[in-house]
Amino acid sequence: VALGRIAPRHAVLPLVLVQLATTGALAAIAGPFVEAQHFSGDPRLWLALVYLALFATLLAFGVQTWAQKILPPVRVALISSLEPVFAALWAALLIGERLTGHELAGGALIVLGVAVGEAGAALRARARAPG
Repeated sequence: VALGRIAPRHAVLPLVLVQLATTGALAAIAGPFVEAQHFSGDPRLWLALVYLALFATLLAFGVQTWAQKILPPVRVALISSLEPVFAALWAALLIGERLTGHELAGGALIVLGVAVGEAGAALRARARAPG
């Protein structure tokens, strides 16, 4: 909700960088209290970390922040709620992960919830339309 109010007034990249810097700082402070820190010099680890930072974090938050500039917060929330569904589908397609019945049912409930939310928004818009 807060991002929906802030995003239209600011450029996407600086806003995303502030979000990520704040989250990173808070995680760095809390991290040692939650779990022992282990660092590795393995280049594969650093390559994976760079990939996750750029694509799974910066790009994802950038797209979400951009979407919040042009879409109502409720619509962005509905779309974002599909994230676990798409994650499960990609895991099944890319690495052959098998979904349990509970996971499939959960995904179906998420999709149903998004459909109901979108249908409700469409009905409210139609009711407000003149004519």
